[in-house]
Amino acid sequence: MPLSYETLDTIADSFSPLIALFALALIVNPLRLGQRKMAMQRLKALAALLVLIYGFMLLDMKLDPDEKWAIDYSTHTAFALCFCAFNWHFEPRWRLLWPLVLLAYLLLMLYQGYHPFIDIIITLMLTGPITFLLLGRSKGITSNPQ
Repeated sequence: MPLSYETLDTIADSFSPLIALFALALIVNPLRLGQRKMAMQRLKALAALLVLIYGFMLLDMKLDPDEKWAIDYSTHTAFALCFCAFNWHFEPRWRLLWPLVLLAYLLLMLYQGYHPFIDIIITLMLTGPITFLLLGRSKGITSNPQ
């Protein structure tokens, strides 16, 4: 039996909080183990990603490319990319999972009609390189405490 639109909508609505909780666990776990420096560096990396996500959102609202070119920045896509990339970067044991999770969510957004393909691709092109540049600057703090 196929899932209803409402059921898929509930799944989509729970996606961002779940990946955010995982990211927060990657910050809290080192803190809990007395690795304050690692936790603070991860927190700074996550804060930089949040500035990226919502900075582009504000820029999109100001420039309103939807009116000129019929494109719209997808905050959902940017959030999913940044948090999946953060989780991928700081939890090497689950590296295969995060690209698959991101792809599944992007396909769900397309299926549900939240954004057209072009909005998702443009958002990925805008935020992707900056996301990995920011995370690359945090390369010395990828080891996960045991």
